[in-house]
Amino acid sequence: MRNALILLITIILGLAAHYLYNQAPSSPAASVSPPEIAAEAESYPIAPDFTYAPGRQLSDLRGRVVLLNFWASWCGPCRVEFPQFIKLAQTRPDITILALSVDSDDAAMTRFTASFGTLPGNIIIARDGERKIAQDLYGTLRFPETILIDAQQRWRRKYVGLEVEWDSAAFIATLPQ
Repeated sequence: MRNALILLITIILGLAAHYLYNQAPSSPAASVSPPEIAAEAESYPIAPDFTYAPGRQLSDLRGRVVLLNFWASWCGPCRVEFPQFIKLAQTRPDITILALSVDSDDAAMTRFTASFGTLPGNIIIARDGERKIAQDLYGTLRFPETILIDAQQRWRRKYVGLEVEWDSAAFIATLPQ
């Protein structure tokens, strides 16, 4: 009887934790969270600018649709979605995938990306090892997370986890032009 009670309490706590985890806001920083629904693109907030490599900033990519992806080499779902990003980049060379690794060292990041072979030129790999961009600017706490940024550098949507298949026709149809 005692074991059954402990099992029941464990299940209830697990379900509660799962519910709370999935109900948590995708961005704790309200000042940079995009609105859920907007009638006009102009109503979306400007994505915070940052330097991702010496002399290279997000704003340099203005005029292109950008998928800003936060990932880590130790993240299982990141390994699942990365081939989808490669296929998407090959299908849509007009978009840029800016993939920022939150790994603390370059070697782990390099091993991860090298395992996928030669990447298309519209995939940019950089590192945010201290998570200043991921956490401080974009409120990213879980990985992977991807921000859809339109050509006017407006933050259109945040995707958490394996929410979409990046190379699917359904997702590609939703991309702004």
